[in-house]
Amino acid sequence: VFEWHEELSRKVRDCFDSMGRPCPSFEPGAVSRAVTELKGDVDNDDQLVRAVASQDAIVQTKGDELQSVTKQLEDERAALTVASDRVEELRTEETGLTELAGAVPVREAELAAASLRLERRVGLDDLSAKLAAAVTRATDAKLEYEQTMTAFVATQAPRLAAELSVGEACPVCGSTEHPAPATLGSQRVVDHAEVDDARNVWSARQADEQQLQGQLQTITDLLGGDASQPVESFRAAVDEATVLFDAAQAAARRLSVLRTELASAEMEKKSIDEQVRSLEGQVAGAAATLAREEAEATRRRELIAKLDTAELEVRRTQLQVLLDIEPHVGGVVSELEQASTSHRDACDSLAASLAASRRCRGALRECPRPHRRW
Repeated sequence: VFEWHEELSRKVRDCFDSMGRPCPSFEPGAVSRAVTELKGDVDNDDQLVRAVASQDAIVQTKGDELQSVTKQLEDERAALTVASDRVEELRTEETGLTELAGAVPVREAELAAASLRLERRVGLDDLSAKLAAAVTRATDAKLEYEQTMTAFVATQAPRLAAELSVGEACPVCGSTEHPAPATLGSQRVVDHAEVDDARNVWSARQADEQQLQGQLQTITDLLGGDASQPVESFRAAVDEATVLFDAAQAAARRLSVLRTELASAEMEKKSIDEQVRSLEGQVAGAAATLAREEAEATRRRELIAKLDTAELEVRRTQLQVLLDIEPHVGGVVSELEQASTSHRDACDSLAASLAASRRCRGALRECPRPHRRW
């Protein structure tokens, strides 16, 4: 038991000496505390080594996250640039269309005015033709009236002569004698009614002529100096006004669609802008997190740089030896104490027996050396 005790004690001492650590007394409690302390140190160093690797992995992960969110931010910024250009393009187009579309009432009025002038200019030619016809009709009516009046006057004397009676005074000359009364011969008798009818027709034709002259003068005054211009120039003005009016209407329709597109584009731009600001915050947060994790990794690498890995391996090996020995320390110490007590009791019994014998002193001298002091 003593040799076993010495062997274990030597192994414990060699383990602590190889690590340069003070060797505890060979007692169960002291050895257990020293082994626990050593195990804690080794575990701490192992944990530091693992922590460095773990921190490097964290740094790599955070770096990947920062790279990913940075790429997203770049993509969103590019999309924001496109959206901003689109909004600016639509706003520029809106500015140009607003003025053109706003001229729709003006263009419509211009078209109406040009159409009215064309209508008046065409009406002017129609009235001129009608006036010429009316003048001809009035001239013919006048001629017809004059001829009817001439015939009426020419047939007046025969008509009066036919009404004369013998011995009655002539209503023209007052003579009671009628030696050669006028005769109609081949002439037709024209009465007052026919004359009145011819005069009324002439008057009506004159009224028509005067009415057309008034209308013609009114239109001429409305057209002003352009009354002498050809109809083609008025049609050209209508065509030009039509083109301008159609362009204004097309601009108004396009403006309505464009404003819807612009509202949609502005909403999209706003959404992308908010996403960019969010990603900028994420990038800043990810960068700060990466900086903290890199600082922690640097700190841990500095700590592990001070660690002697070879010495750590020696401690691991010696710790394993001590862990194997520790369970037996208490047993060998206990057995040694029991063996020592039994041996001491045996020696005391032997000494008492030999004290009464003459060979007591010689027997004591023959006793093993370690027991002589007992």
